[in-house]
Amino acid sequence: MQDITRKLWIDAPIETVWSYLADPVKLGRWLMRVDGPLKAGERFRFVYDATKIQCGDGEVACRVTEMTPPRRFVFNWTFTEIAGVDTLVAIDLAPVNGGTDLTLTHSGWGAVAEPVRAEQVESHSDGWTEHLAIMEELIMGKSVIGWEDRMLAALKAS
Repeated sequence: MQDITRKLWIDAPIETVWSYLADPVKLGRWLMRVDGPLKAGERFRFVYDATKIQCGDGEVACRVTEMTPPRRFVFNWTFTEIAGVDTLVAIDLAPVNGGTDLTLTHSGWGAVAEPVRAEQVESHSDGWTEHLAIMEELIMGKSVIGWEDRMLAALKAS
């Protein structure tokens, strides 16, 4: 099964982009709220209000496998719909042309059972695109609204 890969150039210094990975409050705004420490070897969870946002059970269980400031953040990613299979998210940063190249690779999908695998790969592929766009907007000051607030506002509007 092919990995999900997203590449993005952000017009900001690598230290600024890194802060949106390493700071639980900033990470929680563009991805999901963080519950637990962001330190190598430690377990943490991404959480959201599943009673309002109808997407899974409101939790993604993770463990930091690598934290190399300001270049690389790698963590396991598992949730109920994939029956506890650990997939792996690696986010690599590199300074390029006065900004930062970000490469996100979400791998390990081959261990996920079919037919759930195809649905989850598609969902996560779209999701990573959306979340990274939100991160860029927050970094660049184009928006102050994070992912969960956007989802809740969209639900209210419908």
